[in-house]
Formats: sequence, structure tokens, C-alpha cells
Amino acid sequence: MDMSFDVSHSAGDSVFRCPLSKIGFDMTCIHNDISPDPMIPIAQYNNLNLQLEEGEQKKFQRARGGTDPITKVSLSGDQIIGEIVNNDMGLIPMAISPYGKFGSIANRFWYGTHARIPPKLLTSKDRPNAIKAAKLSVGAKVPSGVLHRANKVWRLQHPGKMYGGSYKAMDPMTHTNQLFGRLVCTANGAHIIRNMKKIDKLGGPIPVTAPTGDNSIRNDTLSEPSADPIMDRGGNLVSNEAENVGVSRSSVMTHNMPSA
Repeated sequence: MDMSFDVSHSAGDSVFRCPLSKIGFDMTCIHNDISPDPMIPIAQYNNLNLQLEEGEQKKFQRARGGTDPITKVSLSGDQIIGEIVNNDMGLIPMAISPYGKFGSIANRFWYGTHARIPPKLLTSKDRPNAIKAAKLSVGAKVPSGVLHRANKVWRLQHPGKMYGGSYKAMDPMTHTNQLFGRLVCTANGAHIIRNMKKIDKLGGPIPVTAPTGDNSIRNDTLSEPSADPIMDRGGNLVSNEAENVGVSRSSVMTHNMPSA
């Protein structure tokens, strides 16, 4: 687990009734490798959901085991998941898309939406503990919609007060959504900076240069072919040269602007 918290059993039924001893989160950022037709939004939506389900499935079907440094007992990946379930702990896989969309299991915990167990997990018979952990994560023992409940409790116990210390974060849900958004932006920014450093180590980005002999792109002008005679407003011939006419960037920007 990447992070976890102990469940308080003294908070009262008005907050949540949860028989588990601990709830933990195992995070994974999914990568959308398949590129569906951008003209079909439903295909993109379905593809993203499938990627998130796959991320959740991998967290339940732990690939690697481990050895306890104290007891020196080695366990397989599925045995580790079994230990989590047997010790009354809930495991919630936090599958997140690059733009911050959660998988259905995490979404259920935070916002109370419908969640389902990844279908491929149900057909896997060699990981029995993975199925137990998945069923527990969407079952009645794990709270659902904690942010909605947090809003109700806050407004009841602190009427008129701002949760986040600002009118922009009046309640726990708004404050938490802002934190989620900042974390996603920070993670994406760190990813970009990390890869920019890798590019620098390889000698920097490849410069974009015009092919040899192509003089159509200059430093300060854009070239436009003009084969027709150029006439002034009175109809007088100004130039009959069938050659490229240099057009400055400033004149392009102000061509259609009315004169002062």
C-alpha cells in the first residue's frame, strides 16, 4: 500500500460505520496506449475505462511477492493480498488517468458512484485472494461517498464556516477536489521536467531546419507568389513582376485592421 489510515470506531454512526481496522490505497497511473478514432468520443471513453480497470486489476493481482525483514517469511503476491484481507484491512486501488480521472473503485469510495470488479479478475482462478480483496473493496464494509458524508457532517457541526480557509473551498469535497487537481498537475509537471532533463543529456532536442535549397522560410518574412499585376487604388500599374513578394509579419497581422 502507498498510504493507509486506521479506521476510528468511536466516531459514531452519524459519520460512518466501518468494521475494518484499516483502509489502504495502492496508486497507479495508467497510460492510454490505444488511440481510438478521435471522431468517436464514446470509443475514447470506453477505452479509458478499460485502461483504468486494467490498472485496478493489476493492483489486486500483485505480481511480485516479498520477504518479511523481521520474520524472514516469504510470501507470494496473492498471499500478501490474503494477509491484508485476513487482517480486516480494505485495499482500494487508486487507478488514475493522466488527466486525473479515477477508476470506478476509487470513485465509489470518494464520491459514492457505482463500481464494479474488473471482469477479467472474476475469471482468474489462480489468484483467489485477489477476488476476495476486490469484492471487499466494493462491498458494504468499505465506506462509499465519504466526501458527500464529510460535507454533511461539516455543515451540521460548523454552519457558515469555510473548511479550506477560503470562500473558494467552502466544504471538504471542494477542498479535496482542489488537492486532487494540484497533485495531478504536479505529477504531470514533474514527468515533463524529468523527460526534458533526459533529452538534455542526449544532446538536446533535434533542431527543425528547412531542406537544402528551400528559401521560402526566412528570418523575418513570409513569401507569397504573385503572378498578377499589382494595381493601386486608382487602377494604375504599380508592378508587373511575377516574383515572390516579401510580406513582413507585422503587415500580415495588421492587414485587415482599420486605419486610425
